Amino acid sequence: MKSSKYEEYALSKAGLDYLMAALQEQRISAGEVALVCWHNGKLSVVATKSVTTVAAALTNIPPRDPRDGRLGPYWWVRADLTPDSARMFSAEDTPF
Repeated sequence: MKSSKYEEYALSKAGLDYLMAALQEQRISAGEVALVCWHNGKLSVVATKSVTTVAAALTNIPPRDPRDGRLGPYWWVRADLTPDSARMFSAEDTPF
């Protein structure tokens, strides 16, 4: 889901975990994470990247608390599916 004002996207932990499990259990032979955007009545692909690449980039980054999102824990990622470190923590999580 794309925010209308920013270039960040929410990436669901549940969705990423589901895809990684399917790959590891060999229920699928390859997995891709796709960012899609609904704009002006049209669905368009913003970016795709392998699930293993995306999961590796997020390995040491805790997802946002589920109370911050109605669909469970999530990460903020940029349009190229890399973590958006500026949005990883809420104000109360800032260490300084």
